[in-house]
Amino acid sequence: MKLRLRWFVVVFTWLTGILISQDILAQHDFAAGTERTAASFVKSVEVFPNPAVDYVHLRIEQADVAKIQFSVHNIIGNKMEVESELLNDHELRVRVKDFAIGYYLISVKDTESNLSGIIKFVKK
Repeated sequence: MKLRLRWFVVVFTWLTGILISQDILAQHDFAAGTERTAASFVKSVEVFPNPAVDYVHLRIEQADVAKIQFSVHNIIGNKMEVESELLNDHELRVRVKDFAIGYYLISVKDTESNLSGIIKFVKK
């Protein structure tokens, strides 16, 4: 039996002064005694190298990357067009070579569990 809780969280980033809203879904599997939250999902997402020059890699050990939706936004929220390449079941490579120097946000959503999160990286 799984209990699903939904709440709305607003995160204020002091670095940019931009409000980022995120819908968070927590799942608790009573049979296994585990809870999977958006916070744990985001912590399982590795973005490297950070800062990036040509490419950013997304590694997600808890999910199949083919079932992940992602988008890249500049710091003011505009969606960036990106080229991505699937490296294996748990890793993607995203080309950022033509991006201007600055801060960017990657929005990641697991379509199976509906968990999502936002990760920041720097383009040099």
